[in-house]
Amino acid sequence: PRVRRQRQMCIRDRFTIADVVMVQKWLLGSGNVTDLAAGDYNADGQLNGLDLCRMKQALRKEAQEA
Repeated sequence: PRVRRQRQMCIRDRFTIADVVMVQKWLLGSGNVTDLAAGDYNADGQLNGLDLCRMKQALRKEAQEA
């Protein structure tokens, strides 16, 4: 189920570099995240550095495919 949800997030709920920056700032304690569940990229119930890394990887992959 985790992989499926992860795939759905990529396709359905597109995110941008602004979302990545928002999560990064939140992790550093200097910002707010509007929807914690939406930022939980790997669907483990936590918003953490692993989610940030996965989001960055997905953006890089998308940019390479464009």
